[in-house]
Amino acid sequence: RTLDVNVIGTALAIQALLPRMIANGGGPIVVVGSVSATFAEQQLSAYSASKAAARALARTVAMDHARQGIRVNVLSPGPMMAGLFKRHLESAADSGKFLATRANRQPGGAILDPRQVALSVAYLLSDGAGAFIGADLMADGGLSTSFDFRTGAEGASIDTGQLGHLADEHEQVALAIAAQVGCLELLADLGGERLRGVGGATDRQQYVQIFMICETAKAGS
Repeated sequence: RTLDVNVIGTALAIQALLPRMIANGGGPIVVVGSVSATFAEQQLSAYSASKAAARALARTVAMDHARQGIRVNVLSPGPMMAGLFKRHLESAADSGKFLATRANRQPGGAILDPRQVALSVAYLLSDGAGAFIGADLMADGGLSTSFDFRTGAEGASIDTGQLGHLADEHEQVALAIAAQVGCLELLADLGGERLRGVGGATDRQQYVQIFMICETAKAGS
């Protein structure tokens, strides 16, 4: 049934729409996918497979009919307070713990509201998304951006206010960024002293200042 609804149902809907859309000069189609099409989720093998198949279907149709003005994209939601997630929540042995645990995995700290996902679909249907053909946009609140979002509660050291991840790169980081934005000469004018290590807080602030100067130079070039 899952495959019939998510794959065959999607194919039949597109098949019914295409002739009229082509006759009218084209238009956008959004196929609803899921993050589960890309990332495995326990006990959801049929669902995940069906969403992966629906995505492949959408991308193929996008290529087949792009020259006829048909723009097909996929919107892949993450957990939201509707449908599958809501059923999981209602059937959980401890709904409060389940919700708190899942919300804590989200970088924003909350499960998405269905309206947020609906607005993402509306964007893909708008002219503003005209550059997207065959794309799969994940509307998951940042869940799939990282393999693991740490809050500090698990014992990890979290410092969101510093650029500590740059500390070991030293001069090579500054030079690489400088080369990328085309302002090596500007950095040379600032003097070699400015490019000493970025290990301390003051040095990191100095690195950011140099980076911003480079960005300004790039914007003005």
